[in-house]
Amino acid sequence: MPNETDFPVNLLETKPGTPNSNGILPAFFVLKFIKGVGKKSKIELDISKPTKVLCKTSKWSHMLAIKDKVVDTFNSGGGGNSFMILLKAHLSNKKNAINESQRSVRVNDTYSKFQEIKEFLGNTNSVSVNFDQIVFAVSSESGHELHIGMQKLKSHLSLNTRPEKLCLATTFECLTLTVIHDVFKKLLLNPWTVTVDVCVFWESWQDTDSNPQVQVSIESDCILLDATAEHLKCVEMVLKDVNEFISMLPNKDMDEVKKEDSFAKIEKDQYYKDDLRAGAFQFVDSSTDNSDEMPLPYQVMFWSKTISAMAWKYPQPRALTKVRVFPVPYKMALGSQESVMILCHLEYWSECRNCYLPYTEFYLSESEVCHLNLPKGQPQKIVASVWRVVITAVDDQSDENIPHKIGISPRALAACMRIDSYFNKSLIPNLTTALYITKIEVALYNYFPKNENNVKLPKSLKKYSSDFSFPENQRFLTLTVDNLCSYLSTWNFDIFATEITGALSSNVLDYAFLTEQNLLETFTCKLELFLNKGLECNIISKPIRLNIAPSIAHTLAVSSQMWTRNSSDDANALEFVIVTRFVICNDTNASIRFAQWATEEDILLPSRKCNLYSWRSQKKHQYLRVAIEETDYMVKSFLHIPNRQPSYPLQFRKEHNIVRFG
Repeated sequence: MPNETDFPVNLLETKPGTPNSNGILPAFFVLKFIKGVGKKSKIELDISKPTKVLCKTSKWSHMLAIKDKVVDTFNSGGGGNSFMILLKAHLSNKKNAINESQRSVRVNDTYSKFQEIKEFLGNTNSVSVNFDQIVFAVSSESGHELHIGMQKLKSHLSLNTRPEKLCLATTFECLTLTVIHDVFKKLLLNPWTVTVDVCVFWESWQDTDSNPQVQVSIESDCILLDATAEHLKCVEMVLKDVNEFISMLPNKDMDEVKKEDSFAKIEKDQYYKDDLRAGAFQFVDSSTDNSDEMPLPYQVMFWSKTISAMAWKYPQPRALTKVRVFPVPYKMALGSQESVMILCHLEYWSECRNCYLPYTEFYLSESEVCHLNLPKGQPQKIVASVWRVVITAVDDQSDENIPHKIGISPRALAACMRIDSYFNKSLIPNLTTALYITKIEVALYNYFPKNENNVKLPKSLKKYSSDFSFPENQRFLTLTVDNLCSYLSTWNFDIFATEITGALSSNVLDYAFLTEQNLLETFTCKLELFLNKGLECNIISKPIRLNIAPSIAHTLAVSSQMWTRNSSDDANALEFVIVTRFVICNDTNASIRFAQWATEEDILLPSRKCNLYSWRSQKKHQYLRVAIEETDYMVKSFLHIPNRQPSYPLQFRKEHNIVRFG
């Protein structure tokens, strides 16, 4: 009989977990199927034991080899061959039956692909999956490891029949990324919580067999990244093994997919003339006077209390082709205010951003017909189901908005505006994504290995050894992005439009005093990228102030040398990088104590040792106070006068910012 030693490859490891109030340890998983009378069914899966998934490439290669052997066994001779033939025939018949059902207009008034997903889930309307402490350990053959850990993972999938919609909400709590190599074990990604909402739905204007619309919303708290050269080197080694493993997998033949795409339907434009006055729209007043209230399809809604506005909704997203505004006699309503102009803002509702966005603006006239110059849009024309016009009174002399109530009814807009529009499915993006992050902070660290064998000091310090009084990791550069918002839209993954906004700043460590200085002062910017047979990039930014000083240049230069040394494969052969402005060396036979003058600092430096020194305080004079450990005799030296040789019993020399006492 086989025993445990016959299965040496571990793929999954667990720990006992936290016992409940009765002292009973949790099971590995608990699966529930709940179906009440007259209620929708749901599935719940809870994995309460801390679980570790081992993702070494050699293990998965071994599993794939076993899979190939099993498939070959069924395909070779005996009853296995007949079994595979019967299985393939059964699957083929089932697929043909599904295709036949899809050719009908609808199955129970449901889109065919939605019906497929529902049948795959066993007509279940809700699926919940909860993990407690799960870790994915991805390791390479060279010994580098990446551990992706989560304290909790919660995922909930719900299916709605009317309208046909699938909503998946997933929360990753305390997500971390740890880099491990030999004795080096550091966090690259500090604990991070993020929520991802994915909504897959079908609109009424779509065909029964069409692909759904997808909306993704990601909300995140602070993202804190701590990176060193060792981190990046380890990640590079692991990704190299993973890419080699993926390249060994059989590639799917994409010829059939490309062939299907080449025979895609060419959608025709549907043009609509004089939409608002064609008779199909119903005119109503807002019941709540809430400016965010949405009108129904084929409905025009008016606001006159908090704002003066008119909004209307089409049954499908449309693009405006022509907007004409006829004269409106409004000055009689304003009385004697001859300098007041009526400014109108034409806006559209963005489903991805969940707000109104500006489209264009125009002034009302009493005598002329206004033909609006509509924006062309990038990379596709702007389409929306809900459009709105907001009326604002502006003083023509001061160009300031007039705060008092406007004496023009928003219903006048419906009488004076003629709007032409058209609809085409190719104008509507298949995927829209919204990303909101409170703060992103990327910190770059210098890594100082505290191993005598790995430290090779420069020739000028070859007589000494380091006292290792500096920290092992020291942050020298911080890049911060506050209130990051990103929106992405894509049309069949051929055309992309991306917009990113945020406030950037950066600080650099000053090694003279170990304080931070502003490299990049805080400024807000907006980045727009359009990919459509070429790349277009637009950048809109507030004034940018970049501070460059000798201290900042020194830090960036020595840090660059440090990263080059640590990322090298033969780091032992490289010299240790001196990052501070001063190096204090003890060339005596006794230990000495030194400190900055008039501070509480006290540093003990043994014989034949050197210290990477930074000043204790910027507010005190840059003088050193030095004393031999065995006596109370104090010696004061003036480091800011390098050519002066003080005549004290303790000899002082300063050469190339290396201070020697002997």
